[in-house]
Amino acid sequence: MDVCIIFPVLFGALTCIVAYFFGKDIGGKEVGLLSSLFLAVSPAYIGRTILGFYDTETVGILATLLSALFFYVP
Repeated sequence: MDVCIIFPVLFGALTCIVAYFFGKDIGGKEVGLLSSLFLAVSPAYIGRTILGFYDTETVGILATLLSALFFYVP
């Protein structure tokens, strides 16, 4: 039960970190900070990463950003 509570919050934080690195690769530190900030305060994203909302959407959003980060070629 504890895993179901902590899992979305952990993956939400990881996704914000990945969004920072993806934005940093595209446009620099400022873009990275803005992209992670916009993701962190987005009501749609907050609704999917609240404490106790156990679903696969948090993993899917993280995987989407990770695949975009790893396949980005400047």
